[in-house]
Amino acid sequence: MERHYRVLYGHKGSRETLYIDFVSTAENAQIVAIAIGKGQHATWCAYVDTENGKEEMLWDCIFWD
Repeated sequence: MERHYRVLYGHKGSRETLYIDFVSTAENAQIVAIAIGKGQHATWCAYVDTENGKEEMLWDCIFWD
């Protein structure tokens, strides 16, 4: 079953938190969130299940420069 998620991410030197909403199955949500974070060259990122508020920090999406 598909759910609504939000990827939160930011960049080095910025205090702004950016986000992208997406719909995915629970099994693929982490994969999608990592791809978004890497694609945005995020310094940090996390994803949130917007239906239950569960948040998870993702270390695999961090862009190391």
